[in-house]
Amino acid sequence: YGLIVVLPGGAGDADFHPFVKRIFKNALPDGYLVAQPVAVQWTKQQQIVWPTAKNREKGMQFTTEEFVDAVIKNIEQKHKLDARRIFTLSWSSGGPAAYAISLTSDKVAGSFVAMSVFNPKYLPPLAKAKGRRYFIYHSPEDPICPFRMAEQAAKDLPKNGAVVKFEKYDGGHGWQGPVFDNIRAGIEWLAENDAPATK
Repeated sequence: YGLIVVLPGGAGDADFHPFVKRIFKNALPDGYLVAQPVAVQWTKQQQIVWPTAKNREKGMQFTTEEFVDAVIKNIEQKHKLDARRIFTLSWSSGGPAAYAISLTSDKVAGSFVAMSVFNPKYLPPLAKAKGRRYFIYHSPEDPICPFRMAEQAAKDLPKNGAVVKFEKYDGGHGWQGPVFDNIRAGIEWLAENDAPATK
């Protein structure tokens, strides 16, 4: 199986489960499993939905990178996974963690990052992007996550050996238009552009 680990935007909570189930039903090619981690709320004052090793929250007991790797390892114990088709799908608040995961995990081969922030200050060295795949999806009219950050990701990641496709869409922040067709196109691109995941 291929595996899609979904890091939702917003609060990253269980309320996204119906949408994630629709993604599984309507957007994914055959032969994929989907896992939706739920963001842990470590404190009532928490600012970062998906805290990472370089962008932490007080009281956190594990990073989102560790969380996602644990999810993948748990699924590997139950199902045979195709290492070339283990991807994250993230949007908005989920994107920064997905970029961090892509640079630390020896399991994740590709990342679909939509309408999100890219800030190398909070990421491991971008040299670790070598051999990874990124499908970046962003609207130039996005008033919440600056479009220039997606442009920077689309420029910086290939310089460090990643394979990147940058798709623009109209309508601002949020999923617009034929959502499931657009997600399917991104996942298919990740699967077809088969740069090997590197350890």
